[in-house]
Amino acid sequence: MVLFDKCCCFFRLTTGGMILGWLGVADSLLVIVLSIFGLANVDTIMNHIKNETESFTAQSINDTHLSIFRRNNGEMSIEDEMTIKRGMYVVLTLNLIVNCVTLISSLLLITGAIRRNSKFVLPWLLCEAACLVFSSLAAVSKSFEMLLYRESFSEGFITILGISILVGIEVYLYLCVYSLYQILKSEEKQRQLQMNEMQQNNQAAEKDPHDGLPPYSALA
Repeated sequence: MVLFDKCCCFFRLTTGGMILGWLGVADSLLVIVLSIFGLANVDTIMNHIKNETESFTAQSINDTHLSIFRRNNGEMSIEDEMTIKRGMYVVLTLNLIVNCVTLISSLLLITGAIRRNSKFVLPWLLCEAACLVFSSLAAVSKSFEMLLYRESFSEGFITILGISILVGIEVYLYLCVYSLYQILKSEEKQRQLQMNEMQQNNQAAEKDPHDGLPPYSALA
């Protein structure tokens, strides 16, 4: 089912798909570079975090939601440092893997839009669907956090509204690419039907023994 025939009210779905693909490529490459840089400099980042925590005041320690700072009155133990390091390695590695997959799916989306092939668009839809589910869950979690910990209701409401708008934009763009996928599938079915019809006509012509001969030749 085709939901949209334009992307952002101006672009054709093919053009919109290519733009989203190139944006995905640029974003993925940037995050991949930053993730590699982060993995190579975990110790430096850890030292920076330790230096920052030394400047925490008693009030800021109480305000933070990190239990390690509350437990040690702002001081970071060796065990806490190792835990944070492992967490950084895990997060950065997962980030690297996810963005490598996103990079590949974005390149396939561009290829599918150019070649009019729905099979190349499908990986992007699957990858983006997973990201969309994760984004929605993160948005819900962030919304609850804002409502529970923010002293200013208006500030929390504005943040939740902004998150909702971003998720809504992601859903809209996903549906645009899904519409492109449906159009490409329809075109492929039409081409397949035409090819089948041509093959049937060719087979019928080969079976007809009098094809191309005058009618009276059958009397010979």
